[in-house]
Amino acid sequence: MMSGSTSRESGVSCILVVEDNDQLRKTLCEVLAENLSGVAVVAASSCEEAVARIFRSVPDVIITDIHLPGKSGLVLTEKVKAQYPCLPVIIHTQYTLPEYREAAEALGADLFLVKGKIQLNRLCRLIGGFLD
Repeated sequence: MMSGSTSRESGVSCILVVEDNDQLRKTLCEVLAENLSGVAVVAASSCEEAVARIFRSVPDVIITDIHLPGKSGLVLTEKVKAQYPCLPVIIHTQYTLPEYREAAEALGADLFLVKGKIQLNRLCRLIGGFLD
């Protein structure tokens, strides 16, 4: 079971980026931090690391890849939605098969975005919409 303080308690919105590709994780964090003022961006490279971060402080939005070392982003989505059903989870993946989209939706993911098909500035706007 996850518990922890929410980032809103500190007055600063927080986005958790869960991505195992080092360069993409760094780029996503930089772009989000540059385009969403007053938002803290934290990162994790695995489901386990993400759960540990959420345990310490619940973010306002999670963006996760599906393919992660160890447990998948779908497992992370399931865990998060079981504990925090209103916490927005965005799947950001290369997997385009309908089965992945259907699984993400069934687990409660709020958005399913395909890497390379969405521009980063649009991604920032979508995430910003969850923070308003």
